[in-house]
Amino acid sequence: MDTTSNSADQDQKANNERASVIEKSNPKSPLEFSWTFWYLKPDKRIIWEKSLIKLIDIGFVEDFWATYNHLALPSRLATAKINSDYYFFRTG
Repeated sequence: MDTTSNSADQDQKANNERASVIEKSNPKSPLEFSWTFWYLKPDKRIIWEKSLIKLIDIGFVEDFWATYNHLALPSRLATAKINSDYYFFRTG
């Protein structure tokens, strides 16, 4: 009998149970609509739609703030004095 895989299965089960308890004790607040953060990579040679880079989909208030609080300022991302932008579009 392979005790390594059995132990790994038990660890995974324990982790899943802990995650379930945490999720139940800290329920997330869903947004009415899903939203997506986008970054506009400054490149005047490429059309606008092709310059957009999808960063993350957001479905909960807590996920929005967790993402927003860790975004770098667009001015710090700009290269060659070309402005960078973030966009926050509703999905769908």
